Amino acid sequence: LGNGRKQVSSLELEIRQLKDRLADEEEARESAETRQDGLRKNAAEKASALELERQKAAHELDVKDTQIVDLQSRLGQVEREAEVLRKGVEDKERRLASLVEGDGSHSRALVAQVEMRVREQEANQLQKYDQELALMQRRVITLQETVKALEDQLSESQSKQREAEAARQAAEL
Repeated sequence: LGNGRKQVSSLELEIRQLKDRLADEEEARESAETRQDGLRKNAAEKASALELERQKAAHELDVKDTQIVDLQSRLGQVEREAEVLRKGVEDKERRLASLVEGDGSHSRALVAQVEMRVREQEANQLQKYDQELALMQRRVITLQETVKALEDQLSESQSKQREAEAARQAAEL
């Protein structure tokens, strides 16, 4: 009987130890689940923030693309206007040359003055259009550089988003 009591006591002690270990393991499991939930939440928040950043960068790219298209359209218009002016000046020079050659009654000094005024006007208009063209070209280059920087930023943001997604998936496992 004494031996049986010792065995019962030993079994009871072993049962308490097993219950304690079970409680410790349950507590460790709950703690791990809590940490895993925190990691999932953190990964989801980072993914959300990165998505917002990506959307903002994409919107900025759209705006810059629109600005580039507008500037290119304006540049084409300025080039067409410059060509029209060049043709107008050439036409006036031909008519002036025709007058000088065909009608000797006009004073050569008067013709020279008219020719000088026409050339000054042409030079002023061409200078104006050349300056505007150079300005537009600088703007286009600046916008292209901005678009490139935004594309790089978007690419980096997408990379971070993929990393956050991978981390979130790893945390779910």
